[in-house]
Amino acid sequence: MVSPGGQPLEGMEKALAVLEEAVVSGGAVISERRWVPDELAQIRKEIRILSDQRKLDVVLTLGGVGMRPRDKVPEATLELLERPLPGLAELLRLSGMQKSRQAALSRGVVGLRGSTLIINLGSSETAVLEGY
Repeated sequence: MVSPGGQPLEGMEKALAVLEEAVVSGGAVISERRWVPDELAQIRKEIRILSDQRKLDVVLTLGGVGMRPRDKVPEATLELLERPLPGLAELLRLSGMQKSRQAALSRGVVGLRGSTLIINLGSSETAVLEGY
């Protein structure tokens, strides 16, 4: 999860709980949770650790995909992706727009680093539920 100072913003903990419930109910196991400051170097470092060293199947980022100057998760992620999957990112946004026009403002990306699938999600409960 990415937030200023590496601390959760209002609403992020509820979004995290919704995300964790969806992941677990889908049969997956959550192996790690990390709060990361919204700094490019720190975001890249954490994604590298989770994909290259821990070799996780999936890394879901929460937050930092909006239009504020400090929202840098897509940029950090794109630098690390070996195989971007723009169609999946667009599908998530399109699906989200069925419920909220805010989904069109998400800049989240999806792709592979090695065998790890990395998906950027927004930090609101709606963004998590709708996948944008």
